[in-house]
Amino acid sequence: MENRELEESKTERVQWREVQGLLLKNIGEWSFNRFFKNAEILTCQFGLCRLRVAYKTKFWIEEHFSEQFCQVICQVFSWDSCNLEIEEEDSLLEEKKSSSDLELNISPKNSLKKLKNSGLSEFYLDQFETCESNHLAFEAVKNALNFDSSFLVPPLFLYGPSGCGKTHLLQGAGRFLLEKQFVVKYISAENFVNDYVSAVLNKKGLHSFRETYRNLDCLLVDDFQFFNGDKSQLEFLHTLESFMRRSARIIISADCSFLSIGKLNADLKKKFEKCSLLKIEHPPLEISKRIMKEKMGKYNIDLNDEVLEFISHHLINLSQVDGIFYKVATFVSMMDNSEDFTLKNANDLLGDSLMQEKESLSRAKLSIGIIQSKVSEFFGIPKHELVGLKRTQGIVLARQTAMYLMRNLTDSSLIEIATAFSRDHATVLHACKSIEKKKAQREDFASRLNVLKKDILYS
Repeated sequence: MENRELEESKTERVQWREVQGLLLKNIGEWSFNRFFKNAEILTCQFGLCRLRVAYKTKFWIEEHFSEQFCQVICQVFSWDSCNLEIEEEDSLLEEKKSSSDLELNISPKNSLKKLKNSGLSEFYLDQFETCESNHLAFEAVKNALNFDSSFLVPPLFLYGPSGCGKTHLLQGAGRFLLEKQFVVKYISAENFVNDYVSAVLNKKGLHSFRETYRNLDCLLVDDFQFFNGDKSQLEFLHTLESFMRRSARIIISADCSFLSIGKLNADLKKKFEKCSLLKIEHPPLEISKRIMKEKMGKYNIDLNDEVLEFISHHLINLSQVDGIFYKVATFVSMMDNSEDFTLKNANDLLGDSLMQEKESLSRAKLSIGIIQSKVSEFFGIPKHELVGLKRTQGIVLARQTAMYLMRNLTDSSLIEIATAFSRDHATVLHACKSIEKKKAQREDFASRLNVLKKDILYS
């Protein structure tokens, strides 16, 4: 019996080496080394293949290589079909080896379960890039993680534009406490509401919901600007009060201050006034560039400085980094050498999407007043004449151009645009039609208009 099992194990290892050889040929050396070289086959029988892979690679393999992997397995094992199950190595155990100040006394199975139940993912606090725009928020979060402090730590409310690192801070704080064996939960405001609604619909669910949330050591709530519903807000108020009574930690993030969130429960808003309210801004370009470079380096992607400069220059916020990285990594995986990835490749791959996102952000910041000022400067006409009653040819053209750009670059209504020029909405419609006609008839005017538009959007 033992000899038979030994022989089967030997055969399986031989077949696995054959699978690896075919994968290397099919997906290229870089992708193979990154995702499959050190992978371990746990079992491969009866149409089921279970694979253990390196930490943080499961998602990428499932998204990009699962079909190719299953085809190779079917070819080597002579199967008609293959079901692939992937598990990752436990990152928490890896950190135990490399970090002297973290003590983890939990088994791999339990640590993965705790991580999954907590809602946390890949962010670490020690990987957060601090700078002047986020230093205060970072220090406040670090202070909140000190449960030995004799000082009262109020709930934290972090707010700032999307992509400035709020989620990284929250999840990094959660990972730190989880590793210290505190009970932690990270959740979006929308999912908190969904959990509450589900609990209400289940007769015995509300008790379980409150037991879960009110016995946490730390609750991390993201995207609070989407929190709605009177009853769910009241439930959150009671949850917040319970945390404050127990000196437990609660950290909230939103794209805006709670003072700017519409339809917020008055009692909840009053309770938030006792929170520590901290603003966080986008980091400077150099930080985004360094993060991108470190991420590329971690996966052995060596881009030249010119390409990195191009990508970094077009980064608007940190939330773009992952999306851009995955696009570049996919493209590079099909090349023999990542150094062959040129500026032209980067522009072809990313140019349109980067410019569209930059334009979208610029549009959101535009106002009627900004466009009036830019058009006045471009045509060399004083602003008071642009919005005045003069009807000389040059002033009328500038005025119609301003109206056209406001209509196309902002969300302002016809009435709002008309009011800014002391006209009616029919005048604005006529102006837009006149500029469209002029664009079609005269290439030189269309070119000048495009220059003005870019100056408004990107300056």
